[in-house]
Amino acid sequence: MKLRHAHGIGIAGLALVAALGCHKGSKDTSKVLANVAGEKITEKAFAETIKAMLPDEAKAKEVLTSDALRDKRNEFLGQLAKAKALILLGKAQGLDKDPGVQLRLEQMTAQAYVQTFMERRLGKAQPTDAELKATYDELVAERKAQGQEQGIPPFEQVKAQMPMLYKQRQEAKVFEQLMKEATQKSPITYADGYKPVQM
Repeated sequence: MKLRHAHGIGIAGLALVAALGCHKGSKDTSKVLANVAGEKITEKAFAETIKAMLPDEAKAKEVLTSDALRDKRNEFLGQLAKAKALILLGKAQGLDKDPGVQLRLEQMTAQAYVQTFMERRLGKAQPTDAELKATYDELVAERKAQGQEQGIPPFEQVKAQMPMLYKQRQEAKVFEQLMKEATQKSPITYADGYKPVQM
């Protein structure tokens, strides 16, 4: 198992994740794996970070214990330590109070929440043939409603592409439901003349 998730999120993402390695006020007495100017990344905190990055418990355990993955594990620890160093440098220069930085962090937080909501609500189950056929039928009905029924290939001919289309449509439905839920729980009002056109 590779730490693709960890490598794919880049320094900005690691900077957010690095906070997991610092448990102020906790009684974490596990071994200190890295120390960045007094900010400690302990064995326990590092394990929690890996588990957060790789929610599959078996894969997380493999990453944490496998001798074959020692170099990858150590590389990831190094990235976390560098992220902590960047956070400390930014704080020392007042970036944590910079309005532009706060806006970016808020946007990244919202993006992370959306991604997590989507993953949890969509699950990992593969669509059944019946679900693929239902998606195909929906697409055909939409094309016919637009007067574009000419040249629609039969289901069997496009079946291989249907899982991707099914996933896209499911994602769109879940995202729409998520936004509806969010705005119902936290209603949004706009001043006159400021309401976005596409609402």
